Amino acid sequence: MKREISSRYLSLVTLCVVGGTVSVQAQSDIDASLHGLVNARLSFADSERSIFDGGFGKLRYGGDGENGNERFRIAEIALVGRLKFGDGFTLHGHIQHNPDQSSEVDIVEVYLRYKPVQLRQWQYSVRAGAFFPPVSFENEGLAWGNKYTITNSAANTWIAEEIRPIGAEFTAEYKGETLNAEIQATIFGGNDRAGDALGFRGFTLNDSKIGLLGDLPIADIEGVRSDRVNRPFVETDARPGFALGVNLTRPGLGEIRLYGYDNRANSRQVGSEGRLWEARFINITAKPELPDDWTIIGQFQFGETKVQPTEDEGSFFGTNFTTGSLLVAKEFGRVQLASRIEFFDQNDPSTIATTPPLAEDGWALTTAIKYRASKHHIVSAEYLYTSSDRAGGFENTPISQRENLLQINYQFRF
Repeated sequence: MKREISSRYLSLVTLCVVGGTVSVQAQSDIDASLHGLVNARLSFADSERSIFDGGFGKLRYGGDGENGNERFRIAEIALVGRLKFGDGFTLHGHIQHNPDQSSEVDIVEVYLRYKPVQLRQWQYSVRAGAFFPPVSFENEGLAWGNKYTITNSAANTWIAEEIRPIGAEFTAEYKGETLNAEIQATIFGGNDRAGDALGFRGFTLNDSKIGLLGDLPIADIEGVRSDRVNRPFVETDARPGFALGVNLTRPGLGEIRLYGYDNRANSRQVGSEGRLWEARFINITAKPELPDDWTIIGQFQFGETKVQPTEDEGSFFGTNFTTGSLLVAKEFGRVQLASRIEFFDQNDPSTIATTPPLAEDGWALTTAIKYRASKHHIVSAEYLYTSSDRAGGFENTPISQRENLLQINYQFRF
């Protein structure tokens, strides 16, 4: 059911019932909408234990360490609401139920945006709250869903797990005849432990979004991590982080996004949830404009995570990380085919010996088919293969993994 309230005065109310769908429209200075989705998932996985079961598997679903696993479950329930009011104000909220999280219901995004009507080339807006950074052309669907595959890339999986600026973002937008440009400047907090899971556990590939109250599972690393969780969205050192983004769009050519992030965490400090991690990265994403319903998206991300447990700046442990992906998709009416190949890598420049070492490298291939039966019903199937080698895992020994995952997903949208 969808309810919409729009326009200027409460003078006209129309009630329509069509095929069991009720729509309420009224004239007012308020415009409210509520949308949602339910993802029901059938999965067939190899024996590697996933991170959600305490393992080092790279994928959302896995086995018990010795045998594969088949399971059917509700993978996600999400609600996304928007309330427009006044002269350019929009309140956005996104809540979810994720069975892999400790919180039954959690907040993924919540922010207030102000963008008044501006009839000029330069336009301005600001939003304040908790929001995803503008880094992905793939995750532009409802509830930060992927428009092409079930599983997100390694880069966007990490964004959904540990990166959620909680602060204010100012955007200046230029609308020209041949070029549109946006510049975003963000000051934020609440990301003091971003990079903890990436450093200790490495990259993963899944579609799970960590809520603001949730925690991220990490494998039980002998002598290092016994709590097995990271709560990434905390503020301990009272030092704001900064981010800067640039979006360029040329009609007929395409779009490119550049985004730089630095949480400026005091990595010498230990908070209530554990030691703080200094994390910074640069993300570059390009989407050329192509004919005949073809889509190509390239994404490249590199950065570092670091902990400095003493005043000696030369004594630290952490990783330098890099990941890149190329997605190709094609529309055939209601059917969409998509394939993405990607790599991920971490090297360990630590001057303090870590047990186990934090280095890893790997690659993955994802192939998906999506059928849009109607605006409310979408069926997808996906095969995902990943190969990875990590310097240390269980009992501090190197691990090599070759994982296969077949997923069939039914999505109901409203």
